[in-house]
Order: sequence, then C-alpha cells, then structure tokens
Amino acid sequence: MTPGPASLTVSWTVLSGASGYKVQWKSGTESYDTNTRQATVSTGTSYTIPNLTNGTPYTVRVIATTNSGDGTPSQEVAGTPTEAPRPESPDQPDQPESPDQPESPDQPDQPEQPDQPDQPDQPDPDTEPTFTEAVDPQSYRQDHEIAPLTLPSAMGGNGTVTYSLTGLPEGLTFDAETLTVSGTPTETIEKTIYTLTATDDDDDEASLSFFLTVNANLMPSFGDASVAHLAYMRKQEIEVVTLPQATGGDGSLTYALTPDLPEGLTFDAETLTVSGTPTKAIEEMGYTLTATDSDGDEDTLTFTIEVMPGLIPTFGDTTVTAQVYVKHREIAPLTLPQATGGDGSLTYALTPDLPEGLTFDAETLMVSGTPTKAMDEMTYTLTATDSNGDEVPLMFTLEVPNLIPTFGDTTVTAQVYAKHREIAPLTLPAATNGDGMLVYILLPFLPDGLSFDLDTRTISGTPLEEMAKTTYTLSALDVDGDLDSLTFTIDIQPPSSDFDGDGVVNFADFLTFASKFGSRRGQERYDALYDLNGDGEIGFADFLIFTASFGSSG
Repeated sequence: MTPGPASLTVSWTVLSGASGYKVQWKSGTESYDTNTRQATVSTGTSYTIPNLTNGTPYTVRVIATTNSGDGTPSQEVAGTPTEAPRPESPDQPDQPESPDQPESPDQPDQPEQPDQPDQPDQPDPDTEPTFTEAVDPQSYRQDHEIAPLTLPSAMGGNGTVTYSLTGLPEGLTFDAETLTVSGTPTETIEKTIYTLTATDDDDDEASLSFFLTVNANLMPSFGDASVAHLAYMRKQEIEVVTLPQATGGDGSLTYALTPDLPEGLTFDAETLTVSGTPTKAIEEMGYTLTATDSDGDEDTLTFTIEVMPGLIPTFGDTTVTAQVYVKHREIAPLTLPQATGGDGSLTYALTPDLPEGLTFDAETLMVSGTPTKAMDEMTYTLTATDSNGDEVPLMFTLEVPNLIPTFGDTTVTAQVYAKHREIAPLTLPAATNGDGMLVYILLPFLPDGLSFDLDTRTISGTPLEEMAKTTYTLSALDVDGDLDSLTFTIDIQPPSSDFDGDGVVNFADFLTFASKFGSRRGQERYDALYDLNGDGEIGFADFLIFTASFGSSG
C-alpha cells in the first residue's frame, strides 16, 4: 500500500488463472460496499483509489476473479492518504567557525541613512488544485433522460482553474462552466471510471474519478399473447379468467386494467384475474391491460367484454282481482297466476305475510285457509324469480273486513195473542253479514206456553197466561261478539169466546164450547181454549163468560 494525496495505491502479485481483480476499500467500522467502494481491474497488478479523505485510515483488500466466479478475498492492508511531502532543501556543508576577532574600537556615530524605496511584491507561492469531495457511483438507464449531475469544483490552484471530462457515453454532455453532466444516454456501458480533471494557469492538475454505468433499457412485452372475447350472462357468476403476463422490462412489472369493469366484476392486479358476478348488462366494450416496468416503460394488451341481459320472467297482462274474505269463514282456494320466460326454473314468494289462518303454497301458487282476524285492505306482491336472480312482481289487494251483523230495515209488527189460544207460528227475520255463524237470542223469556226455536227463529205454542204488552229484543251475535238487535211487542189478552176465530161470537162457537163442557184438565176432551176462567174445568162459570160475549164481534 502506498499512501498519496487523497488516494491510496495498492499493488499485488499475479494470481495464476485470474481473469481480473476487484479492489475493495472501507474506512472505520464500515462494511465493504460493492456499489460505491469497489473497482474492477482487468489487466495490471495495481490500482490507485481516488477521492479519499486525507488523514482517514482505510482498509483495502483484493479479490481475484475467474470465469467460474470470485476467489477468496486477500488479506487486508491498511493505509492513510496524506498530503504529498514537499521536497527538502539539500543539506549545506558546515561552515568553519570564525576566529575570535579583536574588539573594534568605538566607531563614531553613523549618519542616518535615507529612506529606502518600497520593494516590489513577492509572487504568490505555487499551489496545486485539489478535490475535497467525492462523487457517488452513477447508474443510468439507456434512452432515459438523466437528472443533471453537478460535479464538485476543485480547491486551490494558481489563477483560473479549467475542467475537462471526456469519453462520456453517447447522448451525455459535460458543461465545463457549470460542471454539469446532462442528457439522455443512447448506448449501454458497463461500470466505467470517468475522471474529471482540474487544471490551473501553471498547468498543475487534480483529478476526481467516479463510476458511471448505463444499463440497457428493457421494455415490457406481451409478445403474441391475446385474450378471446369474453361474453357473460347477467347475474351469473363467471369462471375466473387469468389474463396474460408480460415479460421483460426493468425491475418488477405492475398492471392496470381500464376502463372500469362491468358492475359486479373485479380485477386483481396481483394475480391478473377477473372474477365475480356481473349485475348489469353492457354491450361489447374494449378493455386495455397495461404492464408498466419500474422506469415507466409500458406495453398494452386489448380485448373485449360483453354482458348479455338474458331472459327476464314476466306475468304479461295477467291481473288478480281484489280479494275480500270473511273472518272465520273458509275461503274458496285462490290459485295465483304463473310467470313465463326467465332463465331456468322459476321460484315464487308472496309478501307480506298473509292474515292469520291463511297460507300460501309456493309450489301450487294457492292461497287457502280460514282467516281468523280482520285486516284492512293491504297490497300483496307475488314475485317470480329465475335461476340467475331476475325478478318480476304481480300485485293485488286482500282484505278481511270486520263484518257486523245487521237486521237492516226489517221490523216485526206488534203481536197480540189470546190466552189459551194456539198462536200462528211467528218466524222472526234473519240478520245478514257478521263474522262466521250467527247465534240468535230472544229476551226476555216468553210466557208459559210459548217457545222460541233458535235455529228457525220461530215463536210458537199456546200462551197459558195473560201478559201486558211487553217489548222483546231479538239479537243476532257473530263469532267475534259483534251483534245487532231488533225489537217488537207481545200482548197476551184474556181468553176469547170467538173459538173459531171468525171474528164473531155466534152459535158455531156455542156448539164447540158445548162439546167441551164438563171436562177437566188432564182429560182427553179438555181444551184450555174453552176454559175461559182458567180454573182447569170447563163448567158453568165459563158458560156465563161465553154467554156474556155472545153475539159480539172481535
């Protein structure tokens, strides 16, 4: 190792079989950096490491390279760059000592000397220019404009310092005024040392070396790859498509697909896959897959995608009339219409929930049952859905009104009966509406001898006692407690001597009375119609009552 100003010169012996050598250096506790602190020597056995810092210790090693790879690093040697020593003046021969001289007698004072003229300035000492800064290795890409590189200026030197830098790759230029390297390299070069030279007016020089590499500009390419037209059906999941990869390019490649895919489809830029379920139909559209390398070079691949709408189910012009049901009364089964068209088989749903007691069979499309609660008019939707999710609705209304029984404008005339005379059966009117079966109630209770048949609503029999005019109420009650009422009067008067009911008490009545005369209650001949005083015996007292009314009418 030979130290020099801001440099170290390392030399080594030839190693048999070596095709070249790598010189590596570091300072302090640093590690060897093969990018910024390594030089390759193809011939020779020495190399001067430039742009080092004076006074800083460095460690250096050499690695022999062969066709099969690098050898083992040599032992390390150390050195410290220093300023070049200035040449020393040649030694002068010793002068003999002068013999002692006798003291001179006192000399008379000398007259003052006149002022001497100023001496001319001495010329500046000769200095050499020197570089105190280093330049990091530069790595560029062919056909890509570089960021301008400003090199450091030298310090010192006599007069004006000029700079030169030659042999740059084609496309790069050096401006000696601004010390700037700029341009676009058009050729590739391996890692090469370039030297900036500073020269002062008296031709002293300093040099600053740095590495420069121009790598080939690799372009990404899809080559002959292509993608066939992609045709899908709306709402049907697609089979995952893997798009082609590009090759080449500088560094890693990134991918983008434009424009946006149809709704429901996604593109994974890592796996280059298209997947999903398209939800909207689109006509055939062009798409571009772009591969971009690390320095911005691109290649593109185009293809087309189409999403077809498929078949849509329909109910056509079919309608369903409004449905009105009676609570607690079984409905006539309602079969809803079927849809046509669509993709694959159709499934059906009816919403919202039906009233309590009614059910919907999605296979037969039938609504059946007995509604158990009233419901205001509500809109129902029958939805037909095909195998890829296309739907069509059909709407109708359904109502279960709360029906109240009513007698309407019906009336019953006042009823006047005669004691002991069988009445003509009286059938009371029926109510209409109401929920479910109606039940009839007649209040108050009828007098002895009369009865009321709930099923036929009929009053019949023979009143056995007199009764002042009394108001009776006939009520119709439905299954959920709703009712309506109808009122009328019954008057049971004393027995009448007009036994045959022709309106006149005459000889015909006497003959029938005479046929019953003398009979008692319990006997076959007894008839309460003729027991005018109701004492259980048809006798003289009854005869007196009859004769009192003989010949009268009514």
